[in-house]
Amino acid sequence: MGKALLIALAIDKLSYPAKGRFRLKGMQRRPLLGLAYICSAIKTVGLDSELLDQSVSDFSIEDLISRIENNRYVFIGFYSQVLIKDKLIAYIKAIREKTTEIKIVVGGPAYMFSEEFLKGGCDIVCKGEGELTILEIAEYLQGRRAIESIDGIAYMKNGSVVSNRERELIVDLDSISFPLWDKTKVRCYYDSYILPMKSTFVPMVTSRGCVYRCAFCSSPYLWKNNYRTRSIENVLKETDILVWRYHVRYIIFQDDAFGTDNNWLRKFCLALIERGYKKLHWMCILHPLVFKESPEQLIPLMKRAGCNLFVFGLQSVSPDVSRNINRDPSEPEVLKKIIKIANNAGILTSVDFILGLPGETGQTIRADIDFALEARPHLVNFHPLRLEPGSELAAGYQNGKVCAFSQEELLKSCHRANREFYFNIANLSRILAFVCKRNPLLLFKVPRFYMLLKHYKK
Repeated sequence: MGKALLIALAIDKLSYPAKGRFRLKGMQRRPLLGLAYICSAIKTVGLDSELLDQSVSDFSIEDLISRIENNRYVFIGFYSQVLIKDKLIAYIKAIREKTTEIKIVVGGPAYMFSEEFLKGGCDIVCKGEGELTILEIAEYLQGRRAIESIDGIAYMKNGSVVSNRERELIVDLDSISFPLWDKTKVRCYYDSYILPMKSTFVPMVTSRGCVYRCAFCSSPYLWKNNYRTRSIENVLKETDILVWRYHVRYIIFQDDAFGTDNNWLRKFCLALIERGYKKLHWMCILHPLVFKESPEQLIPLMKRAGCNLFVFGLQSVSPDVSRNINRDPSEPEVLKKIIKIANNAGILTSVDFILGLPGETGQTIRADIDFALEARPHLVNFHPLRLEPGSELAAGYQNGKVCAFSQEELLKSCHRANREFYFNIANLSRILAFVCKRNPLLLFKVPRFYMLLKHYKK
């Protein structure tokens, strides 16, 4: 039935300060779970795929156009992110200057910029979950379906943007085909910020959506305030495939809020222990209030099941700032206890802070730093607020001015906060001791990380 070309463009500036999180080029390269799901979806209807990841294969726009001209693809699909929006539009325009025949489809988190993509030359924008939508798009491109009948897309008609009705979210996540990693060079990916990671690794989700309503996050908009969980049996079947077919040794559970259902989490950990994977470990992203049951019992169980890293998004310790972003002011004290239990259980902890939230002051920033030094997580990440399209803050602060600090001031504050934590002798000693004992290959990258911190402007 032909082949689709799926493309992930790289963020050009991977070193700080580029709008966003504290990241250094050469330290992180993650495979895209969304494209692996799309490869699997179209395979179910006999459509083959070819996947190009610019972070792995450094192709230019000229290389891409040449590939398109020399192959007869059914369509090309771009994965969109907010940080590459302008670059993606430039690529679409360049392709359109060479050919008007190939159909261009855009999907991914930046779909809210559908009008800009369409006016740049894209044919269809897939809005929201794409596993079912892409199948109907393929039918349309093969002349077997009218474009008006496809829910969850936007397209141009007579010079105007047309948005079809929204597609209902997939209720049964177990019905979705497992991500297909055959098209991805999984061994080419790494994440040196995850200290206990062993290659080969892949991302995975056990749920979609989030029960929380954080004002800075676009998840409530993207998932329509809907939270769905996969069955334990379904997750274990995928895990079996990852371990035995792809030889995966590490899984990043990148759910918006992993383990929200503690009963599900406990049963999942017990099932993993019973599975007896000898070399498989994993990390997860947790909300500070995730443990409804006794954390003294659940955290050691997670350790036995292979978990060795918790990542918490605390964002701020200020009660006023917390309330301004729909967070519970009790979170810092709860998290402090969890970090202690996790450290005693042998699980590394990492805490994220956002500087520049509504109500931010010099005192609240200082309080965040003091909390990090006192609570003693293994890792922290202080980064400036970036207004996420679709988030409550983006809607409420359309002029971009959320607090009294400029973006440059926030960047400098993040630099100072990260330096103060990582140059603390106790924290530095813990990091080096862990790396030497558990993952000595990272010793080649730790100096680069610290040199970057040292040379930031104060």
